[in-house]
Amino acid sequence: MSEELTLPVQDSISQPQNAPEALFRLMNIHLVDSLSRGRVQTMGIDGGMALTGRNGRGKTSLLSLALLFAGVEPRDVVSQGKDSFIDYYLPNQTSYLVYEYERPDGTRRLVVVLSNSTADKIRFRFVNSHFRRDMFVTDDGQFVLNKEFRQRLIHLKIPHAEKLVDTYIDYRAIIQGWQPPHVEPTHRRYLLGMSDMYGFTTYNRPLRHLEKLTKGMFSRKANFDDLQQVVADW
Repeated sequence: MSEELTLPVQDSISQPQNAPEALFRLMNIHLVDSLSRGRVQTMGIDGGMALTGRNGRGKTSLLSLALLFAGVEPRDVVSQGKDSFIDYYLPNQTSYLVYEYERPDGTRRLVVVLSNSTADKIRFRFVNSHFRRDMFVTDDGQFVLNKEFRQRLIHLKIPHAEKLVDTYIDYRAIIQGWQPPHVEPTHRRYLLGMSDMYGFTTYNRPLRHLEKLTKGMFSRKANFDDLQQVVADW
């Protein structure tokens, strides 16, 4: 890229005066060795933002990343004619997409998106922490390999989910707070526990079908039936 997109970066976020009741909020999207190779970039999206740049410089590609957090599958995030999601957003075994969100009690959680060793599938790692650069960059300035990421968290004593989430339906069930049908009792308990710790909603307020509504709004093709489905579950 001859001209890089400038991302609004926030080192700290303060609660505005007369703030509304505490909610679940997606605060930042961090790109680690991603669109800009060898860099850590932060896109602060809480409270509004502005992306500037010439056509074809990646503004839409950055905004599209919010879709993945809502549960939209990667193939529906990348525009037609571009590389695959992994080739475009996670080109290296040191590339990460990190979604930092806040829960009503003020604590932060992370969804860390990374590719598998063969670079043909994405996985999700849930982390019980705010974003820290040293999760991904060592003291000598080297990016942490995907396969060594959990060991890095253990070394830094950062709490996190033991298992990687490697299916989209499990990811949606956790982040949207609902239970997929026909799952074994053991797996159901696992999903319930994960959603209680890392969900973007409360147990009795599921956001099922949020990915359909979000995708429709982003493409300006929102379907009223999708909205009805979300409201009906709520």
